[in-house]
Amino acid sequence: IAKEDFNELLRASSVLQAPDLAIVAKADSVDIRIHDKRDDTSHQYTLNIGNNDQNIDCCAYLKTENLKFIAGDYSVKIL
Repeated sequence: IAKEDFNELLRASSVLQAPDLAIVAKADSVDIRIHDKRDDTSHQYTLNIGNNDQNIDCCAYLKTENLKFIAGDYSVKIL
């Protein structure tokens, strides 16, 4: 994830006041979604981060308040 993309996710979380970050693999793409998972009508921000080469559907949730990173680019692999 590029530093600029990560900063954009943090800004979206702040603007939307959304507490949840979801990493969603569905069909042929992997996205990061900022939203409130308890409110289906909440606004959301979605960023495509890659292809779903394994064609596996899954979703992992993180609280945005727990995202503490040193500025920089990251290579992420979810197994």
